[in-house]
Amino acid sequence: MQYRLEQIQRMLLFFTILFLPFGAIPKQITIQSFGTILSRYTLYIGIIFFVIELIVYPIHRNRKFLFFFIFVYITALISLGVGVAYYPYKQLQYFHIYKLEKFLEIVPINISYDDLLPWWIFFRGIKNVTLDLVIYFLFPYQVYCLFKGNKLDGFDFIKKAFIVLAIFMGLYSLMEIPYLLFNAGISKKLLMLTTPWFTDVSGGYNWWPPLIWKGQLRSLCPEPPHFGIIAAICEAFLMYEYINNKIWAKKGILSIMLFYFTLMIFLSKARTALGLFLGEGALFFIYLLFQTQKKEYIKSFIKLCIIVGLSFLCTLLPAYMAGNRGNLAKEYIENNIASVKESNARSNGTRLVMAKSCWQVGINHPVWGVGKDLKDVYILPYAQFYGHNDPEIKLWLEGYSKNGPLKSPFPTTNQFLLIFSEYGAVGVFFFLCPMALCGWKLWKNKKQLHDIKIATISIILSGQIVAMFSAVGWITYPLFLGLLFSEFEDE
Repeated sequence: MQYRLEQIQRMLLFFTILFLPFGAIPKQITIQSFGTILSRYTLYIGIIFFVIELIVYPIHRNRKFLFFFIFVYITALISLGVGVAYYPYKQLQYFHIYKLEKFLEIVPINISYDDLLPWWIFFRGIKNVTLDLVIYFLFPYQVYCLFKGNKLDGFDFIKKAFIVLAIFMGLYSLMEIPYLLFNAGISKKLLMLTTPWFTDVSGGYNWWPPLIWKGQLRSLCPEPPHFGIIAAICEAFLMYEYINNKIWAKKGILSIMLFYFTLMIFLSKARTALGLFLGEGALFFIYLLFQTQKKEYIKSFIKLCIIVGLSFLCTLLPAYMAGNRGNLAKEYIENNIASVKESNARSNGTRLVMAKSCWQVGINHPVWGVGKDLKDVYILPYAQFYGHNDPEIKLWLEGYSKNGPLKSPFPTTNQFLLIFSEYGAVGVFFFLCPMALCGWKLWKNKKQLHDIKIATISIILSGQIVAMFSAVGWITYPLFLGLLFSEFEDE
């Protein structure tokens, strides 16, 4: 029975990875309480089976973890309770909640809308707090329990899932690349036909995600930066396979896959993708330099650099063939890599406005924050002040003015500042605890870093942590956190 429960969990984990690109699924297949991110559905189902296993079979029960989880849960509920108690409800007087009104019509209780509203917000917050803690604390523990003790090699299992995902995204982009490189009409029509099958087009803020993303590859994802976060992981596993493989036929196939997938990353022009790709590549190079006993690693890495160079040249080739004889490589680097340091380039201004706004909310509520999902009413004045000239901020403000803070919240552009604003310094401390423990264990078991598997997981995890400085946290962070813990020789 326990073996069957674990098999089901592994199958659901595999699908959770395959579903990562689908971050804005159509409303027809959405359960409103659980959001539009498809991979979280299979994650939650897997967690249910894991909890059943914990209840029936005590082998995975760890008192220290359970105590920590319960303590974090209590502090998160205190944060929510404080936030609900001091929430400025006058800001909601023009944005009545349809569900609550419907509830009062159906249920014959003698209570007013205004009296019931705080309780509705509180219980709604409990659900979302629970889902947050499931993802960032219980999910990595599940991954740890599934793969600890070499019951099944977790690295190989997760690597296979991401390589299959890379193949799926690559196949879909076969009709996307001709549109991006040559503006092929048939490709554009196919994209317009297929995208609504798995994406709620313009479902967010009445404009995001668009039906066609001009000039940037996004594959199956709602936007190019989302592709970038997934692509960085897929590319790392492909690089591992290429460096570690000695069979020429497989190495040839991997060379083609790496060339094509690297071309996809360059065509995405997403600074998230390019930054993580270059950063992880640099870490791989530094790591391999110290593996002097395995010179074939260095040779393979040099060949990888040649593949990357060819992919980059193919990215620039259509512009060159169109008659552009300027310094195309320099233009690409300035627009898509170096521009990250310019405050007004691309989306930098928008990210900076939201970062400043979340920081100010956190500074004003430093200990407990303002509570889960209650930050937006506090962000509003800062967003208006800092972002009055930003076109994207204006679109978000329009959505806020139309739907209110609970139905049209501001997007997250920094996971750490989101936690600071919602849960305060207490929340940030608990969020950083698993990272700190992982770093300590990595130092304690540093001899294991000679294993390229451990090094690969560590590099990927580092990339996912860095990505949270410019985006909301993805489930890929807790996934690789749990996987790395499972690889350590000690408990």
